[in-house]
Amino acid sequence: MAGDLIKGRAVNRILVAVIALLCLGCLMDQRLARVQPGMTKSEVMGIIKKRPTGFKNESGSETLIWEDEYYVKFKDGQVVAKGVE
Repeated sequence: MAGDLIKGRAVNRILVAVIALLCLGCLMDQRLARVQPGMTKSEVMGIIKKRPTGFKNESGSETLIWEDEYYVKFKDGQVVAKGVE
């Protein structure tokens, strides 16, 4: 019986972790939806509320990346594109 209880708790922890990860993705989708063309990096960072996990600089533009899939591209300090890779 004790073994079944321990297994049940382990399964519950795994389920909670999976649900939490899914919710984080939904939260990021909601935040990215609020980002609009022309916003500054400061405005975007205020909306996203997370440090980028990556960035790219190319041809006079800068792209910030979160969670290896969400991105916001800036040119001349303003948002010109956003999306999911």
